[in-house]
Amino acid sequence: MANRLYSEHRRVVFSALLVLVCGFINSLLRFGDYNYGHNTIIMTIYISVLFQWMFSIRRRFIQRDIRNNLLAAAALMIIWLAQRYIKYIFVNPDSFLNRHLWYLYYLPCVMVPLLMFMSALYIGKSNEYKPDSRWKICYIPAVIVVLGIMTNDIHQLAFKFKPGMVDWNEDYSRGILYYFALAIVICSILGILIIVIRTGMVMDFSRLWLPCVIVASGIIYILNYSSSNYSEYKAFIQKMYEFPEFSCFFLVAFFESLVFTHLLPSNSGHETFFMISSLRAGLTDEDYNVKLKGRDWEAPKASKIKRACEWPVYIEENKTLLKCQPVSGGYFYWMEDVEELIRLNEKLSETGDYLEEERVMLDEAVRLDESRKSTEEQNRLYDWMNKRLQPQLNYISDILANLPSKEADFEKSMKYAGILGAYIKRKSNLLLLSGTEQRINSSELRISVEELLSYVGLNGVTFLADIKDGIMLDSSLTLMMFELLEDIIEKAMPGLSAIMVTFNINDNKLLFYIEAAAPTNILDIENERRNLCDKYAIDCSKGFDIKLTYEDECEYISLSVSMTGGDI
Repeated sequence: MANRLYSEHRRVVFSALLVLVCGFINSLLRFGDYNYGHNTIIMTIYISVLFQWMFSIRRRFIQRDIRNNLLAAAALMIIWLAQRYIKYIFVNPDSFLNRHLWYLYYLPCVMVPLLMFMSALYIGKSNEYKPDSRWKICYIPAVIVVLGIMTNDIHQLAFKFKPGMVDWNEDYSRGILYYFALAIVICSILGILIIVIRTGMVMDFSRLWLPCVIVASGIIYILNYSSSNYSEYKAFIQKMYEFPEFSCFFLVAFFESLVFTHLLPSNSGHETFFMISSLRAGLTDEDYNVKLKGRDWEAPKASKIKRACEWPVYIEENKTLLKCQPVSGGYFYWMEDVEELIRLNEKLSETGDYLEEERVMLDEAVRLDESRKSTEEQNRLYDWMNKRLQPQLNYISDILANLPSKEADFEKSMKYAGILGAYIKRKSNLLLLSGTEQRINSSELRISVEELLSYVGLNGVTFLADIKDGIMLDSSLTLMMFELLEDIIEKAMPGLSAIMVTFNINDNKLLFYIEAAAPTNILDIENERRNLCDKYAIDCSKGFDIKLTYEDECEYISLSVSMTGGDI
């Protein structure tokens, strides 16, 4: 890998020397009266050099626009040299095809400098730079001029031939399209020089020495080419290279000088950058022998690099971590300074312990707050339940405080106390449910009624309960029905002999029906209705009704509620 260092520069130098040698050979052939057109070997070498340059363009330039512009320019150069070779070797000088091959010269003549100018816009810029897209408008006049020259036989705006001419190669005058083409070429070259000079003045003017030498050689060639005095001394450079060859390799050399002086961004010289950098990294061959590394760092041993390819290895008193990854032809290793990371980890660990303690304290505070709120809620609920059950609790207290001495009366009092206890138990359960839920299943009402009536039955009362399950009831309505039943039982005792309770749905109404057999009328229905509506905040004018019938020492009480949406 190290032996490929500066390989790109070596290839450029070799190509330059090859072109220079071919130029000298070409000049000798001219001195010996050899026709240049027959020197196929030299032309093959020129085209091979341009092909090699095309391949290097693809490899070295990351910026897509630079790469595409230079590839197109190189392809046009190859076409230019090839068509010139074909024109002078295989085509009749006076033929129609020969004249159109001459017209075709102007495709590379115009487009190559313009493409080079588009690439020069990236001089001194980063790989992410994007020039203004409006520069692409320059292609429009160039294309128009080239198409106009190619169709010159129709309008003769580029070259005007005299009528009855014998040699069209000599007997013609230049038209406006020719001067437009010349203007595009000159403007493109001047634009490139302005960009290069301006960038050199901003970055480092000393970088311009190599481009200036190449530009000076181009000026000398143009002066020789345009001079009418073709002495041996002044025409020697023309004997080495004709205008197409010199133009192609002049532009190639100029752009290579920009790359060499780092004015034009390219994907080359990375080995040099790597070696003079402060990166703690390097490249090895397949046997883990270090071939490339940073200048100021000692390379690790091959054995450690090999172990690092399997798992990161700590070196330098565990302050540096060596890592490795396989790459094409070897391995890439790098070292990470983890001393600061270790210190930060220790600090994070301490911070984590502190935060954990804070979390435990916050969790405990939240738990205590929740416990306090739960206790407050329980106390509120118990106070509310105690208030609702206070009359029955007081009644039991009175019974237990004044128990009769006679066994029959004692038994009777305890049985009645059992009824009150069952009521308190079941109502407490309903109150707890109503404190957490808005609706209660009618099965809870059935269980409460059946348990209460079972204690009523201990007093010799015949009872029956038929309550439908699965109906969702408003919690206040459930409490009201159970309290109504208890009120009837309290007021009917001890003369109550039988009681029946049913609950069902009929004609889109919920019906709670109580039939009690007692010697006297039990309830004042109007007062009972008003008390229940006030106590449970029910609008008695909307679907709520209590009816009372007393016949043959039996009282029939029915409570009906209109259904809304299937639930009450």
